[in-house]
Amino acid sequence: MSYINDALKKAQKEKDGLYKYYHTIIWAKDGGGGKGKKRRTLILCGAAVLVLVIAGVVAYKLIAGPGVKAASSTGVRREVTQERMQAASRESSRDARKQMAAEDVPKLYEEALSFQRAKDPAGAERAYRKLLRVDPRHAHALNNLGVIYMSRREYGRAAMMFERASTADGNYTDAYYNLACLYSQTKDAGTALENLKKAFALDPAVRTWAERDGDLEPLRSQAGYKEVFSKK
Repeated sequence: MSYINDALKKAQKEKDGLYKYYHTIIWAKDGGGGKGKKRRTLILCGAAVLVLVIAGVVAYKLIAGPGVKAASSTGVRREVTQERMQAASRESSRDARKQMAAEDVPKLYEEALSFQRAKDPAGAERAYRKLLRVDPRHAHALNNLGVIYMSRREYGRAAMMFERASTADGNYTDAYYNLACLYSQTKDAGTALENLKKAFALDPAVRTWAERDGDLEPLRSQAGYKEVFSKK
């Protein structure tokens, strides 16, 4: 029993010794002139400030957010409305200009013809071009511009004008006849005769033109020409 008691007493002493050791460490941490308490206070204050900042940001988004969005949407709608009004105004101005320009077409055509009669092809070309910007399907202007190009031997440009004239007015005899003359001059007898047939079909008086027209001279030796010319 005494052995056991001695052992218990020894264990108790060791336990008390450890307690004293850790007791010193614990109190040393808490002590030190109140530095630990100041540190904890600063941490708590910082945390409180952070919480307040976060709460403020959240409150601003909840309160100010919808107002900002509404203002932005209103601004967009206002800009769209203004743009539509401006577009309508531009369209109206464009229509007015087109109407005014369309009323000038006869005047422009007469001006171009006067240049052409005065043997001023450059002036006539400018006037026809100006007219065609207003009325791109003016068949007579297209045809007459083709005649100017053909006189310069600009056959590609001339053919394009005659083709556009015949497309703008499928019953325009002059366009087909001029195509016949052009392709006769460029040694394309087949295309020339094809267009000459169309011109004959539209106006029998074309036969009289063809008899005297030197541009068709290369066709007169063609069997197809005689065949087309002999048809009533």
